Amino acid sequence: MIKQYKISVPKSTLNNIYKKVKNYPWKDIQKLNGWTHGTNYKYLKSISKYWISKYNWKKQEKKLNSFSNFTTSIDGLKIHFIKEKGSGKNPTPLLLLHKIYSSRRGLGCNYL
Repeated sequence: MIKQYKISVPKSTLNNIYKKVKNYPWKDIQKLNGWTHGTNYKYLKSISKYWISKYNWKKQEKKLNSFSNFTTSIDGLKIHFIKEKGSGKNPTPLLLLHKIYSSRRGLGCNYL
C-alpha cells in the first residue's frame, strides 16, 4: 500500500544531533589530509562547523516536502520515495529511494 508522507523531524532530534556534532571529540581523530582511510579530516571538520553554525534542517525539510513524498513496504522494508513528473518532451523517469530505518541502530534516529 502506498501512503502519502511528510518529513517531520522533531526539534528534540535536531537538538540532539546538533549537540553531538558540536561536542564531537575531534582530539581522538587522526588528522589525515587524504581520503584513503576515510573522510578527509579538514573537510569533515568544515562540514561539521557548517552544520552547527549555518545549516537549517527545517528549511531543507520544507523543500523536500514540496515534492510528492510517499512510503510503501517492499519485502517488509519501509521505503520512502518521491514521485514527480519530469519536464520536457520526453522526460526520463528517475527513482531515488532509501530504506527508512525503524531503529536507532540504522540511521541514528527513529523519527521517520
